[in-house]
Amino acid sequence: MPRRELLKANKAHANMVTRSLKKLSIFFIVTLAGTNFYYLFGNSRKNSNFVLNGNSGKNSNLVLNKKKQQLFSNSTQIQKPAVVDQAPVLNKKKPQLFSNSTQIQKSAVVDQAPVLKKKKQVFRSSEQILQKYALLEEQAQELKKKKQAQQIQKYALLAEKAQELKKKKQVFRTNSQQIQKPAVVVLTTNLKDAKCAVFKCTNNVAKCDNILPTNYDDGTEPPCCVHVLRDMARVFDDEMSRLGLDYTATFGTLLGYRRSDRLIPWTGDNDYIIPSKNVVNAMVERWDTKSTGLAHLMQGINRICATPDFAGGKLQKWTTHFHPFLSTQLCFTGLPYIDLYVGRNTSSTMFQELVGCKHLYRDVFPSKRVLVYNKTFAQNFPANPDQLLRSFYGLNWRTPIDNDPHGKAKYCSYSPFLK
Repeated sequence: MPRRELLKANKAHANMVTRSLKKLSIFFIVTLAGTNFYYLFGNSRKNSNFVLNGNSGKNSNLVLNKKKQQLFSNSTQIQKPAVVDQAPVLNKKKPQLFSNSTQIQKSAVVDQAPVLKKKKQVFRSSEQILQKYALLEEQAQELKKKKQAQQIQKYALLAEKAQELKKKKQVFRTNSQQIQKPAVVVLTTNLKDAKCAVFKCTNNVAKCDNILPTNYDDGTEPPCCVHVLRDMARVFDDEMSRLGLDYTATFGTLLGYRRSDRLIPWTGDNDYIIPSKNVVNAMVERWDTKSTGLAHLMQGINRICATPDFAGGKLQKWTTHFHPFLSTQLCFTGLPYIDLYVGRNTSSTMFQELVGCKHLYRDVFPSKRVLVYNKTFAQNFPANPDQLLRSFYGLNWRTPIDNDPHGKAKYCSYSPFLK
């Protein structure tokens, strides 16, 4: 309890004690006065009888005055000791009051002890909670930093992948929408104008049905025609990859690769499907005839012939002169060449490279890379090569029919989409 309140309580208690003492002193005075009054008037009756009987009125007045003086003296004597007697009582009460106040203070302090303990416990618990909260906040900040670092790493990886995808898109484009329409190039139909090389090569199946390197330097016998076709296939794939243009092997070329991992030894050409006109126009416009040694020409369909620069000029050793009829069609010359079948989308799901040849687009494109010739180089295959071969040659496509360079089967005679 505060000191000010204790002093007020002590003062109130002292006032109460003084009032009670005053009341007691008044009570004593009144009682004494009553007794004296009794004695005075009781004796005065006797004295009055005595005076009436023999004494004079003067003597009675003297007696009364004496009694009054005695009463007054007695009352003053009674009042004085009452006031005097109050001092020791008050002196006794003060230490009692002080001791009571100290006891009250002590009891208040004692009573406050458990409250203070509880407050200390609450304060300690609050401090612990604050510490835990601070730790949790630090952990949350660390987690945020880790998440940010992980996100940055993810973004970096995604950016790298995006760059790789951009490069791949630039290298491999599978449809005409990914290619800017180039200017249309007008191709020649004449072998001389295209600077096609006319050279000797052998079609000896027993000698040429193998994966041996092309023998350009033999002084007695020209190279195998199928070996020259193999070299043309490799150069064609390299240039298409450089240009970032898509294609896929088809017809006899695909048949030979799927049957025996190499070209059919008696085949006369390589066959490829080009996705669209835009792709073939881009190919013709950007084609490097000098470095590849391959030239484009148009003979009903797009074709490619070998020039004197092919194979580093090694074919020039076997060059022959043009015969008059050789200036018309490559397919009648006996020279190795490439046929390009330019396709188109007939619907959102169908693809066609020749009249009467229809396929599901998903069976043709996107193409897939396959290693051939004992994994010495790669070619683009259709997405579902066996389905295309069934459409071309029927269910028995793995069994050779004859040694005709172009085969006797009609194109797509087994297609499930024939009308």
